[in-house]
Amino acid sequence: MYRGKGRSRDKGDEIVLCAKKLVMATGGKQRLPVEFFSGSKVADKVMLSDYVLTTEGCAELKKR
Repeated sequence: MYRGKGRSRDKGDEIVLCAKKLVMATGGKQRLPVEFFSGSKVADKVMLSDYVLTTEGCAELKKR
């Protein structure tokens, strides 16, 4: 198990992380299901994760 600085990790080592928030990028391309959000007041609040993980998306998220 890898728990500290000054030691290189070996392939397959377990890493223990603690975080308040987590973002997972698993690949692929998302699309907003227009039929679900059409006419909805929340449509302009939705941000797709593949966009949020870009430089522009991250900046927009910070503004919001």
